[in-house]
Amino acid sequence: MNRYVVEFRTIAGKGNEAMQLFKEMKEYFVQSHGKSLEVFYQAFGTPGAFQVAMDFDSLAQLETVAQSLRRDPKYQELA
Repeated sequence: MNRYVVEFRTIAGKGNEAMQLFKEMKEYFVQSHGKSLEVFYQAFGTPGAFQVAMDFDSLAQLETVAQSLRRDPKYQELA
């Protein structure tokens, strides 16, 4: 199992909506896959940036999730 940290950036002013989306993702990952997902809002540095730490067995699993996120209409509104 490997831990990957991915940085996401949102449109200015959409941070609260993005945090809600990440909370929903966290619940989904735990319930559906038994995987942990931790979300960190960056208070310093780039405004609207989040770091998400996820545990996966392979980089291919991470890429599959990343592609799904990019296609998600909720995410597209925020990114």
